Amino acid sequence: MTDEQSLLRAVLLSPADDLPRLVLADWLDEHGQPERAEFIRVQVEEARFDCHHPFAPSGPVPWCRRCVLRHRGRRLLTRHGASWAAGVAVLFDLRRWESTGEKGRRDAVTPGLIGWEFRRGFVAEVRGPLDAVRANLPELVGSHPVECVGVTDRDPLNDAGADAYFGGSPQSPPRSWFWLPTRDDDLLPLGWELPDSLYRRVASNLGDTHPSLDDAVSALSSALLAEARERAGLPPLPVPTTAPAG
Repeated sequence: MTDEQSLLRAVLLSPADDLPRLVLADWLDEHGQPERAEFIRVQVEEARFDCHHPFAPSGPVPWCRRCVLRHRGRRLLTRHGASWAAGVAVLFDLRRWESTGEKGRRDAVTPGLIGWEFRRGFVAEVRGPLDAVRANLPELVGSHPVECVGVTDRDPLNDAGADAYFGGSPQSPPRSWFWLPTRDDDLLPLGWELPDSLYRRVASNLGDTHPSLDDAVSALSSALLAEARERAGLPPLPVPTTAPAG
C-alpha cells in the first residue's frame, strides 16, 4: 500500500474526522497536486461555518468567509470536478442502467436520477436507482468517504399506501417501519419494497421506534452504507438514532 493509499484509508475509516483529510491534503500538496489539496482544505473549512448568505451577493454587501470559500471551491470543482469524480461517473454509467426492470417493467433511467455531491473534499453523497447503488457502492466507498445515499426509485410507504396495500389485513407489519420486503406475487414492483436482506438491515435500524418518513429514508441510506462498507472491508458508520414521535 502506497503512502497515498494509506492516508486515503485513514479518511475512509473515519469519515466524520477532518484531521485525516487535512493530513492527506498536505501530502497531495507536497506531491504535485496543489489544487486537489486546496479543494479539500477549502471545503473542510467551509463546512465549519454556519451562514446562509446567497452565493453571489450583489451591491456593496461584503462576502463572508464562507461565501469566499464556497466561491473558490466551486471554481476548483468546475475546473477539476470531472477528473476528481471520474471513478464515480464510470461506476454510475447511465447507459448501463437503461435496461428492462424486474418483472417486465421498463425502468428508463434519466440523467436527473443519478448524481453525486462533494463535501469536505470528497464525494459524500450519491443518488441513483437501487440496483445501480447496490452494485457500485462497495467499490465507491473504497475511494470516497460516502456518508449519505439517496435511492431515486424507492419511497417509504405512507399510511394511505399501507391501507391500500394490505386492505386492513392483520398480517400488515408495524406501520412505523415504512418499508416492506419483496413479495413474489406482485405483478409489478412497488416503490416501497426492498430485497429481503436489505429490508432486514433497515428494520433493524428503525427498531421499535416511531420514526418520521425522513427517518425511514435515513435508515435506508444507513443500511446501504453498512452493506457496502462490509463488502469493502470497512467498519460500519454510526447509525443515526431516530427521535421519538412527539
